[in-house]
Amino acid sequence: MNYNIHKLRIVLFSILIHCLHLNYRFFCCFKVYMKGISLFREVAKCLKTIQFDGLGGSIRDFSEVEKMLKQEQEEFEVSFLFGSD
Repeated sequence: MNYNIHKLRIVLFSILIHCLHLNYRFFCCFKVYMKGISLFREVAKCLKTIQFDGLGGSIRDFSEVEKMLKQEQEEFEVSFLFGSD
């Protein structure tokens, strides 16, 4: 009986270690994901800022760059959701 309790403790401990490892991996991936999203948002914000030069009142057209940025962000998000490269 004592042997079985010891064996059960070892199994429960190994399950706990495995769960902690999975939580750590998830947390690291989540941090990378959030950093990536933050960078995409910062670039989009910068594009909005430099669209208007403030001197002659002209507005630059960054619509193609914004489309490319949006596409890149979507691909980045999909790579995290589905694990594609």
